[in-house]
Amino acid sequence: MRFGMPQPVHSMKPIWIVDDDQSIRFVLEKALAREDLPVRSFTNPRDVLIALEDDEPQVLVSDIRMPGGSGIDLLSKVKERLPGLPVIIMTAYSDLDSAVSAFQGGAFEYLPKPFDLPKAIELIRRAVDESVREEVLDERVREVHRDGIAATVRTRVAALVDGPSTALFHPLIRLGYALDVGH
Repeated sequence: MRFGMPQPVHSMKPIWIVDDDQSIRFVLEKALAREDLPVRSFTNPRDVLIALEDDEPQVLVSDIRMPGGSGIDLLSKVKERLPGLPVIIMTAYSDLDSAVSAFQGGAFEYLPKPFDLPKAIELIRRAVDESVREEVLDERVREVHRDGIAATVRTRVAALVDGPSTALFHPLIRLGYALDVGH
């Protein structure tokens, strides 16, 4: 796709909620559903890591302390696989060390519990917007790279055509069109 052309409609990936507290998952699921945001919930970090083998979220919202794993460890493992993924860390145990660890690990934001639900949803929406911007930017970088390769091929084909070896002209032009670089 070229700059200035309409962008594809992004299919919204689900927001993943990871919390061992069913009431937190329930409240966030219902609030996000009212906002027409898809949601997938998990009770522990292990299940998230298994799910990441086949799927990925738009945003990850994780509790910091859960049986079977820590949100900070999950943050680290997720960031290894998906460095651009916005991760929001929630905790009922607001302390400076946890907040520092979360931000040092690459968290998008730190959300202390209990939270104001509209503010939490607003924060998740900001993370979704950031995630979509990252996806668009990544696609544009791929386009620029692809366009740069196409320009290089066009330049080299033109140099060959202008040179003494005009017998290569027609096959190289066909190759250029096959690669979508002949115009």
